[in-house]
Amino acid sequence: RQFATVEQTYGMYVKVRFDDSTEDAVKVAPTDYQKWGECSCLVNLSAGAHTIAFLGELKPGVADASTVVDMVSLESYYDINLVPNASFEEGTVIPNGNYVTNVDPDYHTSLWHGGILTAGGEGLTFCLPDMYDGRYGMALHREYPSTELDFTVPIGGKFQLSFAGVSRKQEAQLSCKNTVTAYIDDEPIASLLPESYASWTKTSGKIKLQAGTHHLRFTGVTPGGIDSSTVIDGVVLQALPAKGL
Repeated sequence: RQFATVEQTYGMYVKVRFDDSTEDAVKVAPTDYQKWGECSCLVNLSAGAHTIAFLGELKPGVADASTVVDMVSLESYYDINLVPNASFEEGTVIPNGNYVTNVDPDYHTSLWHGGILTAGGEGLTFCLPDMYDGRYGMALHREYPSTELDFTVPIGGKFQLSFAGVSRKQEAQLSCKNTVTAYIDDEPIASLLPESYASWTKTSGKIKLQAGTHHLRFTGVTPGGIDSSTVIDGVVLQALPAKGL
């Protein structure tokens, strides 16, 4: 984050370098003094001890500037979830999204479409257990049978997609459950037929992806046009190490 100056100019680059390299792993210029900006980079490191350096570089013609750096993390690429908003938590907006959260686990669940809570919430008798990940999940039902979002893959390779689902109580009791299939770029990756309304069922599938932007879609198949619903949560897309292929 940049400190504000009298002229409100932002005159410093922040560079990151590893070990003795003279090449910048990343070079950014913060543009705000009221909120934090984020950046990331990918680097190949061998086993052993390493050094990370943060360097400030004044822009041409700037005599004095300061930048604050915080929240530094270094993670394995194979541990990173590549799907944004995969927990469907409050404050995120996903196109054609039907967020649900427990109001009374034994009766109603609030539902809102496109990230906007309806007046008072629409009462749906889901009778759900606690959400799989966080406080919110995503409902697929007859009126809104799919939800979708884009994600970016920095490095191509093989990946595993996993997610969890749970059925609404009525469907579980009547054996008219809603099968959910996950597609990446219109290719089916994994399907899930919830086994219960009282506990979550989990599934996964693998796919090869090139570096770049891809499209993820979840679609619920309602048998015979019945008003059937499934809630999904805990979506994770992770790169697989070579030995895991």
